[in-house]
Amino acid sequence: MRLTRRRVLASALLAGLSGCAGSEDRRSQTPTMTERGYEERVDDPESVTVRHAGGEPAVRSTLVSPTMEWDSERWLVGSRDELEALYFSADATGVDAAEAFLAGTDLSAESVLVHQYRVDECVDWELQRLQWREAEQGPAGSVAVELRYESTERGSDCERGDDEDVAATFVRIPATFERVTRFGSWVS
Repeated sequence: MRLTRRRVLASALLAGLSGCAGSEDRRSQTPTMTERGYEERVDDPESVTVRHAGGEPAVRSTLVSPTMEWDSERWLVGSRDELEALYFSADATGVDAAEAFLAGTDLSAESVLVHQYRVDECVDWELQRLQWREAEQGPAGSVAVELRYESTERGSDCERGDDEDVAATFVRIPATFERVTRFGSWVS
């Protein structure tokens, strides 16, 4: 079979498109016609992280019922009652910093998103970006939120094992809303 110019171009196009198939984050950096972009964005948002070794949650709330498990949960703190409902695990680290962070939040103009997740004991997730927009579905006051983290090693003195810690990142959002109906987080 003879190679024509058309076949060579088609092969090159196919090879070029298939090269993208292995990428981890397949979404474009800018929204396409079918994706809706985020209206608000904060790079390097104000945040603090509490961490608990051994797999138990770092923080809980008496006003929140987890959708699955406490070690993989997110919720919004937007009122004094929701703030006072938080309680930290006794062995968690970073609690004093989190309490000061929460006390310094003006809940009349700001909200705090609590994102709790499992993480390797020798890894930290550093929050790089916060994005949000009005949710496409749900009651008034609902938002879609996305967090982007960068994964960093905790240091050479950390001995990697099979254990995971539970970390809770508290993110100050310079806006108020009722609920998060869509949530995503990405780690690079």
